[in-house]
Amino acid sequence: MDTDGTRVLVNSGTIYQFMESLQLIENTSNIDTLKSRIDFTKKLFKRIKIAYMNVQRGYTAASSKAKSMIKRAYPKYYSSYDMNSLMNQDETYLSNFYSENVVRCFEEYKEKMILEISKLKTTPAKQKRIENVKSCYKTCCETLSFDECNIHMENLKELYEIFLLIYEESN
Repeated sequence: MDTDGTRVLVNSGTIYQFMESLQLIENTSNIDTLKSRIDFTKKLFKRIKIAYMNVQRGYTAASSKAKSMIKRAYPKYYSSYDMNSLMNQDETYLSNFYSENVVRCFEEYKEKMILEISKLKTTPAKQKRIENVKSCYKTCCETLSFDECNIHMENLKELYEIFLLIYEESN
């Protein structure tokens, strides 16, 4: 039952979507994809957690079916996500997971833009890449605003400042 007394239904597809989204969060370097998947998994996690905590009939079967689905679809990542251990965590565990991946995503994007900038000849093209990194940084900061763990925000800020130093040296 949900907090308002309604039944929360969780099927294997819901669990599969959650697990698949975790895999995407862990591997994307597109901040917009990352942000949307974080929002999506937050909603799913609440539903799945309620079903798990209430030991609703069908949760175990749905979890097992989702596990076999993810094993077939993503054999490389199968062992990374154990739903039962995830369900025993609180939301700060996932917040930390999200935050680490926001910083990782920014770092990958920043490195990609540095490589592109190094190959560009015109100042406007270089400036556009700089603006893209600034925009990505802003989005990352907004995404991290939910996080209570300031170390991730500090890591992100440090990566951004290093990027700005590299850019200023190249001009």
